[in-house]
Amino acid sequence: MEYRWITKINEFQEIAAQWDEALLLSKEDNPFLLSDFLLTWWKHYSQGLKLRIFILYRNTSIIGGLPLCQNRNGYLEYPGGITANYTEFLSHGEDHVFWKYFLESLNQLEAWRCIRLKRIRKKRVNIEQLNKIVSEQKDILLDLRQCEYSYLINIPSDFADYIQRMPKKLRYYIKRSEREFSKLGVISLCSLKSYDKISALLDTYINFSRNSFKKRKKQSAFEDRVYCIFFKELISKMHQAGCLDANALTLNNRIIAIHFGYSLGNNLNYIFPAFDIEFANLNPGHLMIYKLIELASKRKNKIFDFYTGYSFYKEQWCDQKDETVSVDIRPKCFRSKIEQGISRQINKSVIVKKSKEIIKSSPGMINLARKIKSLIQD
Repeated sequence: MEYRWITKINEFQEIAAQWDEALLLSKEDNPFLLSDFLLTWWKHYSQGLKLRIFILYRNTSIIGGLPLCQNRNGYLEYPGGITANYTEFLSHGEDHVFWKYFLESLNQLEAWRCIRLKRIRKKRVNIEQLNKIVSEQKDILLDLRQCEYSYLINIPSDFADYIQRMPKKLRYYIKRSEREFSKLGVISLCSLKSYDKISALLDTYINFSRNSFKKRKKQSAFEDRVYCIFFKELISKMHQAGCLDANALTLNNRIIAIHFGYSLGNNLNYIFPAFDIEFANLNPGHLMIYKLIELASKRKNKIFDFYTGYSFYKEQWCDQKDETVSVDIRPKCFRSKIEQGISRQINKSVIVKKSKEIIKSSPGMINLARKIKSLIQD
């Protein structure tokens, strides 16, 4: 086994094709590991950061890797910020080999204080095995904690049967939406393959997002000019790589909802949805999800991944929730132990805050909380 740290972006560009080949061979379903994603993000957001990409080789073949970037304070995080829904490593099914050599390689890093991987699917980490490897290293502190959930739908092979099994409230939303839209014209979902057509929708999508957030007195990420440029370039790169899902819900010839996602393997990933706020009372968001499930069933996709980030509609639609964990790795020293303790206290308060937000966003949870409070008081 051999490993190296890539510190120059041109070095990574030289092995990008080999990296992507290794990713596809690993059968990982994480598009945030694609070289196009990493290179495009770095192009627009690398100011003040140092590139640190770990590569593990067997002979001359890449069998593992982890992209990171280091800030001025010595903290390393996964490239992509909020746009990377999973912050996971590349591995050919030998995760213990990856972790052994990755932790060993940290001796080569200068002036690093902490590595933070904020969203790793728990099923991707053998915690007992990882703790054992860390204990053998002796000079590493490891902190794992539960983070957010990722929300998924298992795509039905029999879509007609799935309709009957849908929650009653969702069936009502869909029937009402289809009925009301039918009074206005013909509603249909179009999958877009031509980049000319996709490119023509990008500004419409951005306006949908901005208007939707304004309506809720919030600010869309697309108010930021750099983010808009990054988004458009990323969509172009993903289309060129054959990883882009682009879908538009139309009323006659009018676009009322748009979805962009990028996928590896046999999944449909729900990443960038937006709809025309003018039709909000007709539930175009729910109708879009319904149509996408139907499309995924026809394509024989296995999973519809809504990724992390709590939203009430995800709770309504998804039939599976997977835990994600946050992983902090520190060099073992007095300062790191202090930082670890502070981080754990902060995390406790964050969990409480997030739990309250989830309860407040769900009428059912609000009623349950009231009943529990009433029983306690009695």
